[in-house]
Amino acid sequence: MDDFHIHTIYSDGTDDVTDILNLTQGFDMFSITDHNNINACKEVHMDNFIPGAEFSCLVDQNEIHVLGYNFDLDNKDINKLLNEYNYENNKAFLEAFYHINERYGFNIDNSKILSLVNRGVSLNKVNLSNILLDNSIGSDIYEVYEKYVKAFLPTSLYYHKIDEIIDSIKQAKGYVLLAHPYEYRFDDADSLIRKLKFKGIDGIEVTVKDFDRSLETIKKYELIYNGIQFSAKEII
Repeated sequence: MDDFHIHTIYSDGTDDVTDILNLTQGFDMFSITDHNNINACKEVHMDNFIPGAEFSCLVDQNEIHVLGYNFDLDNKDINKLLNEYNYENNKAFLEAFYHINERYGFNIDNSKILSLVNRGVSLNKVNLSNILLDNSIGSDIYEVYEKYVKAFLPTSLYYHKIDEIIDSIKQAKGYVLLAHPYEYRFDDADSLIRKLKFKGIDGIEVTVKDFDRSLETIKKYELIYNGIQFSAKEII
């Protein structure tokens, strides 16, 4: 069994690295692909581990996510891109936290969210919702998000262009795959994939619900692929 799309508490996951290592015992191969964050990857030193990350970027002013795999974690360009992204977006999410606190009069101490930043976490809607939940606000994370957090999410986030992301991953000797290729705001997913293939992506992520469609695309454009229970030999 393999899994090449795992998130940790360094982004919007619920498990820390120790939890992930326990959950992946017996896996042939696995990868951690936190959103715009490689700190968890730097904590793992196993022969069956492939370092990765899920990068947020722009194509024609639309947000998409690409998965980078098996790149050099110490590459200066990769780390520069991630540091720039997290500086700007953590700042935006901190402002959202302060607005929520002020708007609803919660008076939540900011030490928890600042500690996340200091630990190298990429802030997101899950972090904000959990902090409120931990302060006995709401009954579950979905209620907290819908009722308090959703309306205050940053409306303008910092993104790098897709070309910068692809070039940096390639320079770091990595592979680039389009994440969940059929979930974006493009009228024609095939056109998006064709455009990204021209720009240098190596493949696409295969999901269960789009399995047959994905295989057709893979054959058409001669792409590599990943996905739960897919062999790692397809990407390295």
